[in-house]
Amino acid sequence: EGSVSLEPAGTSSWTGAVLNRPLTTGDKLWTDQDSRAELDIGDAVIRLGSTTGFSFLDLDEQTAQMQVTAGTLIVHVRSLASGEQDEIDTPDLALTLEQPGTYRVEVSDTGDTTIVKVDAGEALATGGGESFPVAAQQSVTFTGTGVLTADYSTLGSPDSLDEWSFQRDQEEQQQAEVAQQYVPPA
Repeated sequence: EGSVSLEPAGTSSWTGAVLNRPLTTGDKLWTDQDSRAELDIGDAVIRLGSTTGFSFLDLDEQTAQMQVTAGTLIVHVRSLASGEQDEIDTPDLALTLEQPGTYRVEVSDTGDTTIVKVDAGEALATGGGESFPVAAQQSVTFTGTGVLTADYSTLGSPDSLDEWSFQRDQEEQQQAEVAQQYVPPA
């Protein structure tokens, strides 16, 4: 929705993102003001909010290593098989998604503050030589780059991006239920 730009790996020019274009390691996306994007990587769906810089650092059958330089990202992990790893990197931390669930990461424009919100699931944030577990229904504000401080709180009220993401999850569930009438889930 809105204006979404893509810089394919190996190039240095941005172009308009196209619906259903496959992405790979090194591809970068930018969602402009009042824009959103959704990426499906099989075991997870990634949703980008307005003014968000995103890229894939590593993407293969076992690993989805994503980077957010600024903006807001919601990742809904449907399943996480043994040996699979989903990770979100920001300028000040690495967040390992340890269970299926819904995770939100907000990165300040300056890159020195990251807010991690876990609706469902468990994650482990590492940065500044320390590790910080984040459990379901927690929000943690991480500040600093060399030394990382963590301020834990509970989740706040959902905003319009959360509501859009939840609506997309419901639509996906309804489509899956209809499809299962005709095709086996596998």
